[in-house]
Amino acid sequence: MVQQIDPEKQEKIVRMARVTVDRWAFLTTCCYTYDETKLDAPVALIPEKDYLRELVILWETKRLLCLPKSRRMIMSWSLRALELHLAMFEPFSAIYLASNKQDKSDAMLGRHKFLYDNLPGDLIFRKPEMVIHRGRTGLPTRIDFPEMDSKIVAVSSDPDELRQEGATLVVLEELATWDHPREAWPAILPVIQGGGRIVIVSSAIPNSFFQDITYDNLGQTVVRAEQKSMMRGA
Repeated sequence: MVQQIDPEKQEKIVRMARVTVDRWAFLTTCCYTYDETKLDAPVALIPEKDYLRELVILWETKRLLCLPKSRRMIMSWSLRALELHLAMFEPFSAIYLASNKQDKSDAMLGRHKFLYDNLPGDLIFRKPEMVIHRGRTGLPTRIDFPEMDSKIVAVSSDPDELRQEGATLVVLEELATWDHPREAWPAILPVIQGGGRIVIVSSAIPNSFFQDITYDNLGQTVVRAEQKSMMRGA
């Protein structure tokens, strides 16, 4: 006798399988953000915006991605959701997030925790365990997924902190406001050798290092050659 599968349970299995491989589906059906300015409904799903769909495509396909942003675009939340998906579903992922200050980097990991804690139970039957290490401010400074051997680590813009053994993904947040971005950049490039990726997201501030790198106008022959080599492999 063939056992019949409950249709509702079967639908949930299909949806679960989809969100583990389809990052756009994960963002728009699983990821809840928090907006303190919306007092009537501060918690809401990431919306299905065309520019966010394009962001997912670029994030998945480019080794070096520069993203000028403005406020109220949900860009940071969407990037945190993509990083969470990578750490949760792809083994041995090593993700490093850097802002100009350590506490700002730690705050980004706070968003990963919020996204994780609010994943809907009817879509995620069993999410991998999250282990949180907190920094001096009490905010998460490192998140581990032991079952996946994956991690998300917050670091500051200090060049020495970015000299890691290797990274699947390095995210540089608000690069235009960093104190010494030109000194940090040569330390970052070796971190992704072997196939890693860099995502840079920042407000578009004129005459900044972020503008130079976005328009390939670094003015440093060696660094530019390394950057173009990365772009050819993108």
